[in-house]
Amino acid sequence: MASNEFPVAVIGIACRIPHCENASQFWQFIRNKRESVGKFPTSRAEDVDHVLKKIGDDKLAKPNSPFFTGSFFDEIDKFDAQFFGISPQEAQFIDPQQRFFLRTAWEAFEDAGIAPEVYGSDIGVFVGNANDKYAQIITENHQSTAFGTHAPFIASRLSYTFDLKGPAFLVGIGCSSSLLAVHLAAQVSTNR
Repeated sequence: MASNEFPVAVIGIACRIPHCENASQFWQFIRNKRESVGKFPTSRAEDVDHVLKKIGDDKLAKPNSPFFTGSFFDEIDKFDAQFFGISPQEAQFIDPQQRFFLRTAWEAFEDAGIAPEVYGSDIGVFVGNANDKYAQIITENHQSTAFGTHAPFIASRLSYTFDLKGPAFLVGIGCSSSLLAVHLAAQVSTNR
């Protein structure tokens, strides 16, 4: 290790994976060689109809289309907006990725034992994200749509929500986005 480097430790972890609510369940899922790919949940048919009407793509409506096979989260509509200081009106325009990210970040804080007293501190947010499709679906002209539907605001929203004063970066370079975000976080930490 060079003289200007120091070790970086991951002290908290959280994840959301279809069929797994936390890292422990995800590990068991992998160990048991389970499969998460399946058919689209019929309970979300109304959601699909709404999305397809918005994007005007009838070919996706066919049950044999690739759109109906994948790894799907349960209860994507469950979000405690009040807990995060978000109004119900604003919450309806927030990309589900941002909702999941806020919840998962909170769980990582808890797992790390980070107390709310550190909010307002020099803590950075480094996020990897490679999908910004939700903004194409939400066409309502509402003040909350820009902040709630565009991926570049994910890191900033977390910083704002928890009053974190460090840098806030979103890295969007495809499959390796999260890996580069971790690398950048380590670089910024070692250079401070």
